[in-house]
Amino acid sequence: MQRIVRLSVAFAASIAAAGICAEERTAAPHVTEIPASGRIPITIEGREFELYSSPGMPSHLYVARDTAAALFGEGAKIEPKEPGGGLFSVRRVTAVKIGPVRIDGDRRKVSVALGANPPERREVRWFETDVYPGLEAAGGPFALPQDIVRYRLRPTREGEVTSTLPLAGKSHWWIATTPVKIGGRTAFVGFAPQFENTVTSAALGALIAREGNGSFSGTSDPVTISHGVKRPVRTVALAKPFRLGSVSLNSILVRTTDYGNTDEIPDLQEMAEDPEQIVVQGRAKRRTPLYLGYIGQDYLKHCSWIEFDKARKTITLSCIAS
Repeated sequence: MQRIVRLSVAFAASIAAAGICAEERTAAPHVTEIPASGRIPITIEGREFELYSSPGMPSHLYVARDTAAALFGEGAKIEPKEPGGGLFSVRRVTAVKIGPVRIDGDRRKVSVALGANPPERREVRWFETDVYPGLEAAGGPFALPQDIVRYRLRPTREGEVTSTLPLAGKSHWWIATTPVKIGGRTAFVGFAPQFENTVTSAALGALIAREGNGSFSGTSDPVTISHGVKRPVRTVALAKPFRLGSVSLNSILVRTTDYGNTDEIPDLQEMAEDPEQIVVQGRAKRRTPLYLGYIGQDYLKHCSWIEFDKARKTITLSCIAS
């Protein structure tokens, strides 16, 4: 049985004991459990802050602009991108893109310690707009040093089953994901309980709709992705559920103009308004397809915890089968 170490008030003592007891080296691996609040202490450059950690948080350690200013003073100022400099300038400047929207940022190697773990040099990043408001620092399972991280979402309920999925490498997307084979393509899907709904890119949405006999319904609405950026989505209802472990999806939100196109998804609303219409599709601007998505609370509400084992490269979910 795995031994669980909870990151709460006893965070420092628990991790220290786990690290220095020689007899523990041959015992079952330790599981570091993040409480449902997601909030744990972190020390950066000798100063204490609060880290929000969740399966849907970034794989790199992000800090808020106010946190960066407290740490670096004038050095936290983000310089604009130099013309012709590509995604990275000759300085430290970095950036994220959400659809067509670019958010400039900066990065720096600093001393970081979680609980009683010894400080180590790690990179922190910050941006013109914080990844999400109200967080001093944010990071997902890849941003934590422990090999096995279990995120507690809610108390375990009777009837739950566990399912284990492969864990993709850190570089595949900005959050931790599992690779999924669908329609001859490899998609990367994350788990993001901070979001109310499940959302996919245009390319992945089209694949899932094709496999599940899906169709558009409703109108286009904006949803917040990150850094305050909202992107248009539409609901795709699936006649055949899309299964991911013990999670079964019967509808998703699809980003209609990001990372691919949705031309091939039937629109039942348009057909109902004019069943005799003839649709003529022009040559839309080519968009590079990226097969990406995340599962939100609409389906994760059936799960009590999600565990990431970075050494074994697995993700395990404990859920009531939906």
